[in-house]
Amino acid sequence: MVRDPRCRQGTRRRSRPEGTAMNGHRRLVERFDPEPVSRTEIETHLRIDVGDAADGYMEGLIRTAVQYVSDSTWLGLVGERWEIGLRDFPHGPISLYPLPLREVESIEYRTREGDEVTLGAAEYRTVIRTGTATVEPVESWPKDVDPESVRVTYTTGYQPGEAPAQARHAIRMLTAHWYSMREPAVMGARVNEVPMSVTALIDQIAMRRFR
Repeated sequence: MVRDPRCRQGTRRRSRPEGTAMNGHRRLVERFDPEPVSRTEIETHLRIDVGDAADGYMEGLIRTAVQYVSDSTWLGLVGERWEIGLRDFPHGPISLYPLPLREVESIEYRTREGDEVTLGAAEYRTVIRTGTATVEPVESWPKDVDPESVRVTYTTGYQPGEAPAQARHAIRMLTAHWYSMREPAVMGARVNEVPMSVTALIDQIAMRRFR
């Protein structure tokens, strides 16, 4: 069994993006779109035919590799819907990540009187610059807000077929590496290592702002 590859040696983790409100939480609601690398591509890379018996195992490795590369670069490699929950609206913009941002679907809150409110699209705007995406009010954020009631729902991720070539190749290499290390004779400390070639590819596309 291949262990969860988060925080492997050799890849630097990026800090939390600046501007994200710290008095709340961010959660993944759902993932959609196919993975950016298919099982067939991995089989071609390894020059093997995995077969139906190992199909689930290979798909699991691909998903884990996609998540690893995404976590290491702050890039969304598949379509994802996220929700940010805040205690209150911040003084400034709210950072939305991972990149690229697709759409802010809704900004909702509850007033102190208990009324549920959804901001109109004309009341806020998204600002996208190199290495960052934020949503900010056109004038100012609402003040009459019940604590812990602000919710921002948005979608992120490259469109199918548009993920960076470096990311796709890193996923292929990482999946192939873990697949080749599955036998007991080669398992152990080495399974926790990420090939330097994968780290080099990740460093080419990692969001520079967070280094």
